[in-house]
Amino acid sequence: MRERDESVGAVSERLLVVEAGEISRGLVLRALRAPLREVYLAGSAREALSAVHDFKPDLVLVNLELPDLQGARVVEVFRERAGVPVVALTGVPTVDEAVTAMRRGAVDYVGVPEQIARLPDILSRALHEVRTERELQSA
Repeated sequence: MRERDESVGAVSERLLVVEAGEISRGLVLRALRAPLREVYLAGSAREALSAVHDFKPDLVLVNLELPDLQGARVVEVFRERAGVPVVALTGVPTVDEAVTAMRRGAVDYVGVPEQIARLPDILSRALHEVRTERELQSA
């Protein structure tokens, strides 16, 4: 499912959110709302991976406990397939899980709902890195 504010112009940021839980999905979506941002919501790894090619996200936010893929392997798969930064989401944050996710390629780690307030800052930093990298590649 895609969501974007139709009252604004061209989309400048595309985010792919992979979250099976409806409550967590709603919390994350509210934290991500912004003009010129399009968000694609997927409820499983399979659904999200099939959308990656057509949607072309700038950033992927993925829950580490999906029904069809779990743990830090989720980060590896999305980092490889989407080729963009990945933010790991979890309902039960632990230090070990955060370290493992970061070692596997996550740019950050967010506990939902406890740390949801950090999400806008994390996105800003990660999307800035994406834009900088693209500018360097096109120069």
